[in-house]
Amino acid sequence: MRVPRTPPLPVLLVVAMTLCGLRSVSSQQSADPACNSKYIQADGSVNVTDILENILKQYDKRLRPNYGGEGVQVNVSMHVLYIGSMSEVGMDFTSDFYFRQFWFDTRLSYASCRPEDHSKLPEFLTVGANMLQHIWVPDTFFVNEKKASFHDATTKNTFLRIRWDGQVKVSLRCTVSKGKPHAGKPSATAATVVYGYSAKDISYGWGEDKPVAIPKEVKHLPQFEIIKVEKTSVYANTSTGTYSRLKVFLTFTRRIEYYLLQIYLPANLIVVISWVSFWLDRGSAPARVALGVTTVLTMTTLISNTNSQLPKEGKFSVQSKVVHQPGCPGHGHPPVNNSVNQRHVAVPNANAHQDLHPVDIELGDITPYQHGRDYCCCGRLSRSRSVTASDIDKYSRFLFPLIYTIFNALFWTVQLQKAAAVLEKHDGPSEDTES
Repeated sequence: MRVPRTPPLPVLLVVAMTLCGLRSVSSQQSADPACNSKYIQADGSVNVTDILENILKQYDKRLRPNYGGEGVQVNVSMHVLYIGSMSEVGMDFTSDFYFRQFWFDTRLSYASCRPEDHSKLPEFLTVGANMLQHIWVPDTFFVNEKKASFHDATTKNTFLRIRWDGQVKVSLRCTVSKGKPHAGKPSATAATVVYGYSAKDISYGWGEDKPVAIPKEVKHLPQFEIIKVEKTSVYANTSTGTYSRLKVFLTFTRRIEYYLLQIYLPANLIVVISWVSFWLDRGSAPARVALGVTTVLTMTTLISNTNSQLPKEGKFSVQSKVVHQPGCPGHGHPPVNNSVNQRHVAVPNANAHQDLHPVDIELGDITPYQHGRDYCCCGRLSRSRSVTASDIDKYSRFLFPLIYTIFNALFWTVQLQKAAAVLEKHDGPSEDTES
């Protein structure tokens, strides 16, 4: 009888290792049922429909994730597309942006291991916006919202992305008109808060990667420019509880180009035009009056148009233009018209019983009327001590431009120093802006 030969030792080792490997793979698949191939079809593709139906089979959207346990952490990020309609009168502004929210909902997990270890399963499931009607979403709203709209051209501008471990990412495009709580200050605020859930149930936080992204071309507005973006998270106490809240502060600076062309340049031209009256003949009273009235009305219209674009504050400022006429204060005498050199004045003769006869005399020969200690100081018209209207015009031709130039030099020096101080305070690019 022939005895069978025993296999060599290396062959036995290879067979043993193969059996152990198959047993470990089988045990891993049985321990990880979510990572098995039940979602993979015969042709190797993944049946996403089975995944969605399986995770929604016992899903209750009325309850938040981890209900009764630890609260949900909702992270928020914003990508601003447009900022416009800055109204200082209505104290509001309009912005168009992508609003994104992230949170974990383990009920939506479709794998207990990373899909990269099992390449057949996708790492993310990007589904349509209709899926939002079947899952729980936080009831976020904007505190200072006046009007909001969600875009739906050509379809709803919303997408939902579910990661294998249950992380949910929702992004939607919206246009919101928000109020500016700080009247008269170049700043704006956008605040988000949950409506029904208190801080024990939902806590808001900012995303890690550029939570508030503002492209460079968006920061430059026609009248303003964004120089600082600040974000913070606070808790608001109300009568119904404590709520988590996120805030974004946008600091603006006025663009001097707009105001130079619309306000400063027209105002300076009006002031310069008013100086033309100093070169007009003193006898051209209609021309002087027409030029003066036109200048005052034009300046009043410019001031009214400027104030109509500013908010109604509790402060007030008085802008007046004093027009002085040389008259006799304290007496009801009208001002002397120096454009007439001679007047007919009734002078009594020595005989008081005779009639009065008009006599032509020079106005410069009239001495001031005195009655005790009261006398009209502006009646001093003696040629030796008086200043004529022609002299005033000559002096004004140089004094008014000189004083106005000095005023402008001081004004712009102070304003440029203030502007430099503001820019230095907010120096450096914002941490969340995009260049």
